[in-house]
Amino acid sequence: MDARRPTIGEHALDPSLPADEAVRVLARALLADMTHALATFGAAPAAAAHETRKGIKALRALLRLADPACERLGGIDRRLRSSADLLAGAREARVLAETLRTLAPRARGAAAAPLARLARWAGERATAAEAEAFEHRRVAQAEEALNEIGESIGGWPVPGNWSALLDGARHAARRARRRLAKGLARRDADELHAARRWVVRHRYHLGFLAAAGRHRQTRRLRMQDLRDLLGRHHDLHDARRAITESGLVGITELAAIERLVTKEQRRLEKKICRAANRLFGGRNRRLTKALKANFGQRAD
Repeated sequence: MDARRPTIGEHALDPSLPADEAVRVLARALLADMTHALATFGAAPAAAAHETRKGIKALRALLRLADPACERLGGIDRRLRSSADLLAGAREARVLAETLRTLAPRARGAAAAPLARLARWAGERATAAEAEAFEHRRVAQAEEALNEIGESIGGWPVPGNWSALLDGARHAARRARRRLAKGLARRDADELHAARRWVVRHRYHLGFLAAAGRHRQTRRLRMQDLRDLLGRHHDLHDARRAITESGLVGITELAAIERLVTKEQRRLEKKICRAANRLFGGRNRRLTKALKANFGQRAD
């Protein structure tokens, strides 16, 4: 018998339950996963922090499914975001180090030496950040907040009908599509980062609803690719800002690095555009039909 625990991405809403009860059951399962991850913190702090933050993203996506504008559940969403922030600093420092390490071999001329130096600096900074962030005090604060959220689930103002959840899924897809179009048209890194958040939510929604068969699986894989492309684009944006603020490079070196970062971002933007067109060109008609077939007629 397979006793393996399901991963964060394998949890789904139970269509045999009323919608509000299904949401509460799923929320409790996600919180149980986060509690399990935090319990392994002493042995594997980096993995525990990463899994906990993944669980928080999944639960925040579930809130957006039940309350697209996060008006009724906004307080819970803010508490989850604060809990993630307790474990975020080290992760962001490590991502910067990995971004610079990957970028350094592509540098030529005036950008080569300073980028190699910056990659070493970022690696040392990430190691220090991990040592500071992986204190059990922060873990205890995150665990306390998550426990309090778990105790509040029974009182969440969650809709009792499945049609409202389908509206939440469609809302996330529309927001992702619109933010992507706006960000690509303006070449706006902040707008594309906002689009990534909606892409992540939409991908979780597809898993939670688990209702469109192979079409759903294909769409989730494509959504994963788009999420990764948007993530790399934003990592370059953050790297540019960190390099500028570091004061470790001169004007000439900084200009050379800027050109390299801009070139990489433009290359990614082309891939993002193609991936977005594959996902959203059909306005989600097939997805909507599949979801309605599985959830549209469920009793309240």
